[in-house]
Amino acid sequence: MKVLVAEYAVASGLEPPIRYEGLAMLSVLVRGFVESGCEVSYLTRGTTLRWGTPIRCDDGRFEQMLRERCREVDAALVIAPDELLAPLTRVVEEECLNLGCPSACVGTCADKLEVFEALKGRVPTCEPWEGEGPWVSKPRFGCASEDVVLGGRRVRGERWKPLRGKSVSMGVVGSRHGVLTLPLTLQRIHYVCDGLGLSDIDAALEHAERGNVVRIEYGGNVVPHPSPMEEDVAQVVREAYGILGCEGYVGMDVVLADEPYIVDVNPRPTTSILGLDVVCTPSVGRLILSAKLPECFGELPERVDVNGQMAFSKEDIPLLLQRLGFTYNFK
Repeated sequence: MKVLVAEYAVASGLEPPIRYEGLAMLSVLVRGFVESGCEVSYLTRGTTLRWGTPIRCDDGRFEQMLRERCREVDAALVIAPDELLAPLTRVVEEECLNLGCPSACVGTCADKLEVFEALKGRVPTCEPWEGEGPWVSKPRFGCASEDVVLGGRRVRGERWKPLRGKSVSMGVVGSRHGVLTLPLTLQRIHYVCDGLGLSDIDAALEHAERGNVVRIEYGGNVVPHPSPMEEDVAQVVREAYGILGCEGYVGMDVVLADEPYIVDVNPRPTTSILGLDVVCTPSVGRLILSAKLPECFGELPERVDVNGQMAFSKEDIPLLLQRLGFTYNFK
C-alpha cells in the first residue's frame, strides 16, 4: 500500500518550535507506516528522515503538491493548523483514502464554540465565561497554544471559564470498526507573566486577578501519567469522539478538576504521539492503519502494551529524535 504523510510545518519550513513538533509527528507516522509494510512518501522543505521517500515541497505549493501526490497513492494523512486542516482534508478525500478525521468533523473541531455547542450537556467541557474575575482567552480558531492567555480587563478575545486542575491529554484512535483510548499523558504547561515563570495555575490566577496577563504555553509531555481518574477520562473522550464524528487519531486536551473537562479537541495526531510511540506497542502508525483498514492490517487491539515512561520538552525534540534513531537531515 502506498501512503503519503503531509505535515504542514515541515513541508512549509515553518520556524521552530512549531517545526520541531511537526517533525516529531512526521517521524513517528512515517516510521510506523513503513514498519507496517507500507510504501511511504512525505512532503518536506528539506528535512529528510531515515524512513520513507522525501518529496520536495516548494514555497506556497503545499495544497497543490498534496493533491498531485494523493493521486499517486492509496491513502494519505494530512496534518496542518486548524484553520487549514478541513479544506486540506477535503483534498485528500477527493483523491484517495483519508487516514484522518472526516473533513466535516475537522471543520467542527477547528471551531472551539462549535465544539462546545456539540458537547454541552453531554460531557463535561470548558464553558464560555461571562462572570467576574479572570478568564482564559484563546482564539476561536487556533492550535499549539497560540495566543492563549489568562487575564481580565486587559485581555481581549473569546472568553472561557478558567479551570483549576491538572492539564492532561488522551489520544483516541478509531473508526466505525472500533475505538481505542491510549494511555493518559501529562502536559507540561508553562505559565508566564512578564517574562517570569509561575509555579502553577493557582499562582497564575493570583496574577490574573491583579490585572496581569499570563501566557499559557505548551512545553512537552510525560507519558504514561498514572491517575485514579484515567478511566473517567477515557469514558469522556470516547463519548466526545463519537459525538463529534471523529475517525483516525484524535488528541483531546483535558483538565482534571472535580471531574475530567474536555478543553480542546485536536482532530489529528498531536506532539504527544512521540512519547506514546516510544512506550506503547503497537505503534501509533499501525493503530491508525488498523482503525481505518482492519481488513489489511488487523483489527484494533483492546489495549496497547506499555513499557516504561517517557518525558520530553518541545525544545529537546530534534536531539531526542536523533537519540531515538530517527536519523535525518534537519533543514
